[in-house]
Amino acid sequence: METGSPERSLSVEDLRRVLRILKQTSGHLDPRALYQAIVDAIPRELGGFHLVNLAMVFPATGRLVTVAVSGDDAPQVSEAYGGLMTQSIDTGITGWVASNGKTYYAPNAPSDPLYFTGANRAPRPGSELALPILVDGEVVAVLNLESRSVDAFSPPMIGMLEAVADHVGTAIQNALLHDQIREDAARLESALSRLRTAEAAFAAMLSGRAWIVDGSGRIEVVVYAEQGRVQFHAAMADAIVDELADSSRGVWENALARALRGQPAEAVVTWKDRMPRAGHIRLFPLHADGQRVLVLA
Repeated sequence: METGSPERSLSVEDLRRVLRILKQTSGHLDPRALYQAIVDAIPRELGGFHLVNLAMVFPATGRLVTVAVSGDDAPQVSEAYGGLMTQSIDTGITGWVASNGKTYYAPNAPSDPLYFTGANRAPRPGSELALPILVDGEVVAVLNLESRSVDAFSPPMIGMLEAVADHVGTAIQNALLHDQIREDAARLESALSRLRTAEAAFAAMLSGRAWIVDGSGRIEVVVYAEQGRVQFHAAMADAIVDELADSSRGVWENALARALRGQPAEAVVTWKDRMPRAGHIRLFPLHADGQRVLVLA
């Protein structure tokens, strides 16, 4: 049944228990760590639950996906769902909460018209409580709690859990924002790294000799500078390794293998006929699939 979300008066001790839960869930900027902290802290402080799970709402796909679970029944439920607990937001008690943004309490869960197992799980809950977690008025997650006992959730207990749900929405929002900023920073750093590599390669081509080689190390294009401009000429399929002293073949092959894996590489080599014989080469991958490599000497 829908609780109607009335204003609930919490005792001083109830408020202390809520604050202890919030304290255990604060400070987590990794979303995965935060999700698990939420489902672990609630039974630790309030007790009496055989299953606590947090499911994120994905409106684009219309799915609820459980991201954290705890409780004595967690292993059996996870096994029943094949390790991935997911369901439609149009199904079951948690789906109703995700769609309507209101708390729903089923004192006798198996007989509730919204009850849906989704799998042959055992034991089944006696009672179930699902609460929406809102961010800017939108449901981003559903907190679901189950007990093997019928009518296990008293009004004060529901009030405490609603207070917890009201506050963890902010924590989830902050963690997701931090995660997005971290991903954006990583993408920016990757782009800057590629730009620095391109700049170094261009500068080197203007001042030295360069080749584009295929995956086997055979030269496809000779690159050279003429009057400050980079020129490209098709080459005979000679291999750079043929120009190296025998002692440098292994060094060259290791550097080429690294570049073919998408990582810039460099090596000190000895040329067979070129003067000076000692040389420094740098290799830059030209394609993500590792099919072409730019070699600078």
